Amino acid sequence: MGVWDVLWSYSDWLLILGLLLFAAHTLVTWNHDFFSKKGLPYTKPWPIFGNMVQVVLKRASFADVLLRMYRKHKGHRVMGMFQMTLPITVVNDPELLKRIVVKDFDHFVDHYSIIPPEVDPLFAGNLFFLKGQRWRDMRATLSPAFTSSKMKNMFLLLSKCGQQMGDFLEETFKKQGKDVHSIEMKDLFTRFTNDVIASTAFGVTVDSLKNPNNEFYLAGKELTNFNGLRSLVFMGYTMCSRLMKFLRIPFTPPEVSKFIYSLVNDTLRTREREGIVRPDMIHLLMEARKETVSDGVSGGKIAKLDLTDEDITAQATVFFLAGFDTASTLLCFASYFLALNEDVQDRLQAEIDLVFDDEVTYEKVHSMKYLDMVISESLRLYPPVIAVDRVCEKPFSIPASGDQPAITFNKGDLAWIPIYCLHRDEDYFPDPERFDPERFNEENKKNIKPFTYLPFGLGPRSCIGNRFALMETKVALIHLLARFNLKVIDRTPIPIRLNKKGFNVAPEGGFWLGLTLRNNHYKMSEEVECMVIDEEETTDSSSLKDKSLAGTSSKPKHHNSPWIEKYRPQTFRDIVGNENTVERLEEFAKHGNVPNIILSGPPGVGKTTTILCLARIMLGPAFSSAVLELNASSERGIEVVRTKIKMFAQQKVTLPHGRHKIVILDEADSMTDGAQQALRRTMELFSNTTRFALACNNSDKIIEPIQSRCAMLRYGRLSDAQILAKVIEVCQKEQVSYTEDGLEAVVFTSQGDMRQALNNLQSTHNGFGHVNSENVFKVCDEPHPLLIKEMLLHCVDGDLDKAYKIIGHMWKLGYAAEDIIGNIFRVCKTLEMDSMLKLAFMKEIGHTHLRIVDGVNSLLQMTGLLARLCQTSSVSSS
Repeated sequence: MGVWDVLWSYSDWLLILGLLLFAAHTLVTWNHDFFSKKGLPYTKPWPIFGNMVQVVLKRASFADVLLRMYRKHKGHRVMGMFQMTLPITVVNDPELLKRIVVKDFDHFVDHYSIIPPEVDPLFAGNLFFLKGQRWRDMRATLSPAFTSSKMKNMFLLLSKCGQQMGDFLEETFKKQGKDVHSIEMKDLFTRFTNDVIASTAFGVTVDSLKNPNNEFYLAGKELTNFNGLRSLVFMGYTMCSRLMKFLRIPFTPPEVSKFIYSLVNDTLRTREREGIVRPDMIHLLMEARKETVSDGVSGGKIAKLDLTDEDITAQATVFFLAGFDTASTLLCFASYFLALNEDVQDRLQAEIDLVFDDEVTYEKVHSMKYLDMVISESLRLYPPVIAVDRVCEKPFSIPASGDQPAITFNKGDLAWIPIYCLHRDEDYFPDPERFDPERFNEENKKNIKPFTYLPFGLGPRSCIGNRFALMETKVALIHLLARFNLKVIDRTPIPIRLNKKGFNVAPEGGFWLGLTLRNNHYKMSEEVECMVIDEEETTDSSSLKDKSLAGTSSKPKHHNSPWIEKYRPQTFRDIVGNENTVERLEEFAKHGNVPNIILSGPPGVGKTTTILCLARIMLGPAFSSAVLELNASSERGIEVVRTKIKMFAQQKVTLPHGRHKIVILDEADSMTDGAQQALRRTMELFSNTTRFALACNNSDKIIEPIQSRCAMLRYGRLSDAQILAKVIEVCQKEQVSYTEDGLEAVVFTSQGDMRQALNNLQSTHNGFGHVNSENVFKVCDEPHPLLIKEMLLHCVDGDLDKAYKIIGHMWKLGYAAEDIIGNIFRVCKTLEMDSMLKLAFMKEIGHTHLRIVDGVNSLLQMTGLLARLCQTSSVSSS
């Protein structure tokens, strides 16, 4: 039998084998003509692995592979690539990017998610992967956690973590006794960011430097490690998602999921049981589930969210994913470039030495221009993510232009924004591989082409926590460079070669640097010591802070004590504003018959101050022993009412005839219903010996049985003239250098809040030595009202182009949409213009704010508002 006869006898099997090979080839290459059919440039893919073969084989990093393709197709508006078998249109043109992320955002709303929620709800259910209206609602719920006021509150916790890191390094340095201490910076900074996440998001205190194997740190490290087995899981979902879904293989390690679920569940149950309130993300989500989320400008509400414990846990995971690795990586690269560029490091340390003496404050950190430049350049060279994606939700087309072909996106098509590549394009950033912070000085950053620098993305789906990440980075660098110099050592990688073993951005061999102790270093410890005490008071759920009200404190005063305390009124005649309410309190003092009182009104109008003045008149020398004040940082649950307040009410105190002990409860409207019911019973039980004064912002949240037992005193916001008079008085006594526009800015930013006015005045004076409008708005981190006024006047004139330039400038400065729209509303109220036109303007502003609260806080919404205002003005004038 010949060879041909043998082959012929197996012809059926050969045919089957050939068909199988053809089918397999077709299966893995069926869409390889995806881009050629559209006439778009692309890099020819390999079967199965697409353009990721070098990444899979660990021969090149993902960043290097993407950058090579970008440079190969330079000059084209888009390029095609394949992530395994998935076709992706990479958008290289900044003008087209603008349309996708801002102008035509409604076509590209969502991110691509390959992990099904039913398989891994922790990963697929977090904010980044939520879709449609669910994402809008959740974004609106979480956004208030990152406004300027909330950032100031969290700053104290951040600074404590920075202080801990500096102390640990100094102790280690002294123990080793070496001139240069070698350290792997990634390990150091992930432990720092872990402590920050634990404190600011979960209200948990950990010290990952002294306790390196704490469960919180190990869970965060595992969750953000996308190498090894998890990279295989990712590829599995990319190539055969149906099989992976059928096998129900989660992306999040099961032990990590279990830990996070347990942590969040315990936190929720403890806060619900004990009435604990902290201004963090979990509290916002609890409020969203319990009631509704507040609308900042108009005072309205957005719809109640149907949130489960699983939903809250998924959003908590965002802090791990975004904060643990992203911020620590930024810190590593910034430190690396500072070590390599000693002249830059020297200049930054000089700025730190100039701005700070012995305290780190939010306002001072925000005023550091060179620090901003260093961080911005570090982000340019190594952004937190290499690329971000958008999924086309409805057909979108771009017509042909010159030799550029038409571009069509169909529903379900995936677009990528190559952030890393844009940042290294020499057309936008000359000599792109060079570290040069001067690119971002006041003059040069104006020349950066829009949509070429976007380290945190742009548009409505930009990183929600970017301001927090930047503040975290600044605090860490300040505490580090105030005490140490960063040095290049033998193990420092020069130049950086990115790790090829995963998707995390890191150099091969790690971030090894040397530390030397500065000769003139200082600890900045006195203020932080005060901060630590405050932080302990807000996180310890088992205790309350009560104050001795004798007018002195056992703790020595800081040399620069808060002016709000220094100039707090001691008698009724010193109180500013609310004259009718003060007269009623004077009548109570005159007749000696003081009822239980509810003091309701906005913050900073003197509610607590007036009741303290009343107590001094009524109680005289017994004041210090007969008054219990539980201030706003305390947690007031049922047990506190049953023990702390009850024990005080039971104490025997010698008082003038007909007088009573007084319990002052600040922020009483934040008490749980259970705690309020317990308080009602305590008020009845000790009505013969004790009176209660409940200060609150919203009396409707006080239960009716308590309201019926109290006299209601309502406070209004202070007028601008009243605040200005007090501010001028303080300026004269403190010998403050100021301009008239500076004081006007202090009054404007206070919004009728005397406490805020004096705090802003003192912060500006301490940070800059001179109070003018520019310095005040730097301290307050708010859009300047003069800019907004100019923008509104352009709208009145119908000049949309000029108005848009101003809103674009404010957006580029990084102001939150909520802050911008809030100041537009406030400036419009006082703008001199036709009353009917003003009413129409405010209506449009209110509608836009509702959309922003709904999650669409984009430049597109702002631009739409300006267009409607210009149109309204044109119609009115015609």
